[in-house]
Amino acid sequence: MTMRRHFRWQKLFLILTVFPCCCSVKVSIPEKEYKVAKGQDVTMTCSFIPANPIKNNFLLAWDVVGVPSKAVASYFLNSPVDIAPSYEGRASLEVNVERGIATLHLKKVTMEDSCHYQCSVRIPNDDEGTPIASTSVLVLGETLSKFDLPIFCFFKTCLNPR
Repeated sequence: MTMRRHFRWQKLFLILTVFPCCCSVKVSIPEKEYKVAKGQDVTMTCSFIPANPIKNNFLLAWDVVGVPSKAVASYFLNSPVDIAPSYEGRASLEVNVERGIATLHLKKVTMEDSCHYQCSVRIPNDDEGTPIASTSVLVLGETLSKFDLPIFCFFKTCLNPR
């Protein structure tokens, strides 16, 4: 009898630990940090796996993490991508809902683009799991326009690799 009770607890524990993983959204970003030279472009990719098929409502957003957070780009299902005014002309967002991929492109990054970014997914009735993932962009020094080579700056002293 005791062995049987113990087995039931094991089954219940297994169900309670595995079930939430199967029925919750999972958002991830494969790179924890993107290093890019000033003036170059950076591409950040966010993957998402919904618990249930996406039918009517879906929101994907890329934001700069901070107080307050700052919107970069967002996508609502069956609507055009919305780019925040401060990123207009420098940012683009491609979302493939069927494949579960959202790619944010930032063009000609500046030192101000060195920030923590987050990708978040909102799906009605699918708010458990990991709906947000984050990454960082580290913009490195200056670039030489003639040779397009990076100049790395340390403590206000720049080293030219030429």
